[in-house]
Amino acid sequence: MDNLSYRSRLMSLLTTREDVYALEEKLENLYTLIGKVNTTLEPKIKDILDYNTFNAFLEDFKNLRLQPNNQTDLENYIDFIKKKIEKINYLKLTLAITPSKELIDEIFYWINKNIGQDVVLDLTVDKRLIAGSIIEYGGRFKNYSIQAKLDAFWAKNPNLI
Repeated sequence: MDNLSYRSRLMSLLTTREDVYALEEKLENLYTLIGKVNTTLEPKIKDILDYNTFNAFLEDFKNLRLQPNNQTDLENYIDFIKKKIEKINYLKLTLAITPSKELIDEIFYWINKNIGQDVVLDLTVDKRLIAGSIIEYGGRFKNYSIQAKLDAFWAKNPNLI
């Protein structure tokens, strides 16, 4: 399975680095099934994956013409997804607040729409920013925080205090 250009439904579920870590853990758990299960794999796979991940998994298997109960297909698919994970582009985003799931989804949608390629968010929180964000992507760094504006103001006006 060398078709890395295939747009995996499973990969489309990943919005943050934490999602990637969780998927990698699930893939390792799936690997433990290979060679150990003499019955059908699908129920065991369903036990490991959550509902959305399992449905995406089945959709990928169907689109790639794989059999979910075939151990070789499962192993090849896991390797395929691991290769796709290695190629993920991360956008590092530092926020002053802990974002809700809804805010993460909105940011993710906006970034992928405007950057024009699949990007996964690498989120951190730094309350010292006061408000705003710091964005790092593709070797570029932009600081849109209030703290950066205050630092610039005090650098220009050190005698105001």
